Amino acid sequence: MATRSHSNTLRILQLTDPHLFADRDQALRNTVSWQSLSASIEHYRASEWTADLVYLTGDLVQDDSREAYRNLRTLVDRIGLPVHVVPGNHDVPELMRQELKDYASCSTIDASGWRIVGIDSHEPGVASGRVGSDELQRLRKLLAASNHPVAIFMHHPPVKVGSAWLDGVGLDDRADFLDVVNESNVVRLIVFGHVHQAFDNEDRNLRIIGTPSTGRQFKPGSRDFAVDHRPPAYRQLEFGTDGSFNTRLVWVNA
Repeated sequence: MATRSHSNTLRILQLTDPHLFADRDQALRNTVSWQSLSASIEHYRASEWTADLVYLTGDLVQDDSREAYRNLRTLVDRIGLPVHVVPGNHDVPELMRQELKDYASCSTIDASGWRIVGIDSHEPGVASGRVGSDELQRLRKLLAASNHPVAIFMHHPPVKVGSAWLDGVGLDDRADFLDVVNESNVVRLIVFGHVHQAFDNEDRNLRIIGTPSTGRQFKPGSRDFAVDHRPPAYRQLEFGTDGSFNTRLVWVNA
């Protein structure tokens, strides 16, 4: 963990769903993903807010290529911070581990009175996700062993987001996942990507938030696939030693 000047908090920069290609000039939905991610990172670097680590929440590449992961490294390494990552449905986990071997994958962090857990929801060959029995058992053990509040980072949303087509490709075993989360009584926050739009829901002591893409967004509330014209975005998160947390969604203006 990097030494922090703001010692009472853990600050995390979340970047999600960049969908990079081997060809840096290739566009996805009329947005050049390399340029869009680069703009998001430079926007963060120019800001006064500083993070302790970066969390990438999946769909890092679009074309299943090794070179796309290398392109990602070229940009993310500019930030100069430790990087943690979970895979999305567009990722190739084996390639991801090989090319991002210095990034912590589905890791557990204990810092500032919090336990931060990365969960793998990648399901091969489909757009939806599944945590699965082995990963659920790992999560159950991590939660049972925690004397601190817990935040979970994952790719797929564990709840419906109110968009019919996206809800059809969410987390297939969301009920089992939420059973593990709720029985522990220590999880305070779940952060996800995948949906390319902002989402924020709080139920009792659990807050669940989704972060838009560093690329093109999807239109909220849409029954069928539809893109939105909002700009790229990233999320700032701060975790305090008193168990509190704050978050801010940052839109990257053109």
